[in-house]
Amino acid sequence: MIQRIQSVYLILTTILAGLFLTGNFFQINNCDSSRLIMNIRGIYEASSGDELLLKVNVMPVMVISLLVPVLSLITILLYRNRKFQIKAVIILIALDLLLIIITAYYIFSFTGIENGRIIPVFRMFIPALNVVLALLALRRIRKDEKLVKSYDRLR
Repeated sequence: MIQRIQSVYLILTTILAGLFLTGNFFQINNCDSSRLIMNIRGIYEASSGDELLLKVNVMPVMVISLLVPVLSLITILLYRNRKFQIKAVIILIALDLLLIIITAYYIFSFTGIENGRIIPVFRMFIPALNVVLALLALRRIRKDEKLVKSYDRLR
């Protein structure tokens, strides 16, 4: 199970998705001294003091962010059923792409409203990295499936 390279890709996807849950995705600095911070719980306004005021609750981001590591871990455990594992990885890619789209929507909608400047954080790029890792895992799973079918033809 772990010796297969696609399992390593999926483990990295799980670890990165877990890391995505831990901190802020992005910050928007405004012309005044306030800034906006987004994490999985919502978009907060941080004024000059250390007070955080919830501006928007981002429930879709939270749900998808929680589904990605769970589905990635389940996909690792499906190593015996490669056809179902392929379907699960495709769903994982779709969830990551949906997470990117929803997060980008929130980023650009608040950037336009607040006339601020986006300060990228490493966690902002984790969903894109997860898509790449899931695509690599999908490629290797399909390669394994093709190899098994070729052995069945030889028998």
